[in-house]
Amino acid sequence: MRKFLYLFLVIGLGGCAEGYGVGLDSNVRGTYELETVNGRSLPYTLSEYGGVRESIRTGQLRLESDGSFTETLQIEVNDFGRVTRYTDRYAGYYELSSRGEFVMYYDDGGTIDGDYSNRTLRLYGSGQTVVYRKY
Repeated sequence: MRKFLYLFLVIGLGGCAEGYGVGLDSNVRGTYELETVNGRSLPYTLSEYGGVRESIRTGQLRLESDGSFTETLQIEVNDFGRVTRYTDRYAGYYELSSRGEFVMYYDDGGTIDGDYSNRTLRLYGSGQTVVYRKY
């Protein structure tokens, strides 16, 4: 299940960093809350099969001034009524162009593209759209 979650969030549209300038604007730094996945609010069901459901309960993305990030997801697994929760953490670095193009590079080699505007970060990958908002 964790492998599916990772693929869902990390395997993006590919993307290369060529042409991206590091625009570490003070407005982009900070903590973002996961708001929606594919237009649906949380909790978001990642998978449901044979009485077992895995869902994202909450998510947070922290963008640092040095260009690094930490993403934390609270996951809940309901296995025929037996509920367990765990936390997944990912780290890496990000780039923001002057046009609002955003790229996240995960430490393990995954990349995901997105865009940033008005305190909102949209990430696109594998046919999914994930929206984080800074409050």
